[in-house]
Amino acid sequence: GDLLIVSDQVPAGIGDRIVIESSAHGTLGGTLLYRDQKRVAVMLGGKPKRDIMVDLSDVEFLGRVIWASQ
Repeated sequence: GDLLIVSDQVPAGIGDRIVIESSAHGTLGGTLLYRDQKRVAVMLGGKPKRDIMVDLSDVEFLGRVIWASQ
């Protein structure tokens, strides 16, 4: 099976793969496109044109993918 190691202790920058748990959207995985004080933009699943904006007030967890295997 697939294995992800995700940390909320390592800063996530633009272009990093992240996992977000949101009260409004559930669990999302993708690439961080944009972040400011109020929201983040994520390209879901690494596929262009599947971008979503998430309000940080809805975010329960945001972690950077440190390692992935398939």
